[in-house]
Amino acid sequence: LAVSDERPVSTQSTWEKQMQALAASLNKGEPVKPSYMHYRVAAIRNATGKSNYTPLTVKKDEAQTGAAVELQKLKERKVKVQRLDRMAGATTKSLIMFNQGEYAVREDAGTQPIAVIRDGELDAVHTVSYETIGDTAAAGEDFVHKEGTLVFKKGEKIKQIEVQILMDEEVETAEKFYVKLSNPTGDSIALGGPRICTVNIIDVSQPGVVGFKHSHKRVSEAQEQAKVTILRKEGAMGTFRVKWATQDGTAIAGRDYTRSEGEVVFEAEEITKIVYVPLNNNDSVDAKDRSFHVILSEPRNDNDTAELMPDKKLNADRYFGR
Repeated sequence: LAVSDERPVSTQSTWEKQMQALAASLNKGEPVKPSYMHYRVAAIRNATGKSNYTPLTVKKDEAQTGAAVELQKLKERKVKVQRLDRMAGATTKSLIMFNQGEYAVREDAGTQPIAVIRDGELDAVHTVSYETIGDTAAAGEDFVHKEGTLVFKKGEKIKQIEVQILMDEEVETAEKFYVKLSNPTGDSIALGGPRICTVNIIDVSQPGVVGFKHSHKRVSEAQEQAKVTILRKEGAMGTFRVKWATQDGTAIAGRDYTRSEGEVVFEAEEITKIVYVPLNNNDSVDAKDRSFHVILSEPRNDNDTAELMPDKKLNADRYFGR
């Protein structure tokens, strides 16, 4: 007896492989080694009060008829196991579940409706419990905790849960919480899938943009330092960081000014910062105006939405007038 399949072995099911192994061993006159499915079927038979199943050993001269019988038994056991796996839900006529498994909502939206549907027969009254569960989003800070029971009356297919979303003053990454269904009641009812949905809260804070108060500044050599004002506009929510550094132009660091750099940190609601660049009063250098630059770079905040104003370079002219 030979059993073949033109499909690649990697695409064959476990059942098909077992059938081929059975046929090959019968051809050789060898007993069939009990498989995982053998133990599973035996466990099911024990649970239902039936006698244990013992794999059939067929001698070579009995292979022609015995193999066909055993292959048929293997197919029948497959059908039986699948039927037993479905037995728990065989009498269920209706399912309750979320209409979708994930939502995204802006933190300034106010509320987020979440649809729960009943599928199947609608001629009975069914109920289901629900509750919110915090994750990176916290109840009382990012959303209002809610729990209760939905009642599907006869003919009703859809119910909605309204969850209140809270907006805070922090700049943060997207956060999430869950809504869970449980405890369905009524005739022939069960939970379907999805039975837990995820709600992602999208931060809409306005951290603002940062740049220089002036794009060009003239500084007298008589001054000890150049004052540079950095502003935060169009919003001031959360912490905002930005690096700054000087860069040579016609003025040379070490001769005309002191090379400087640093980081400015705007806390929430702060809109102005000042940095200073020391100047060198060098009488030995010819009296000619010279300039250097101050550059802003690497803006950062807690949800990676920090941006700089279009003009992120300041030109500072050092002149010799008194």
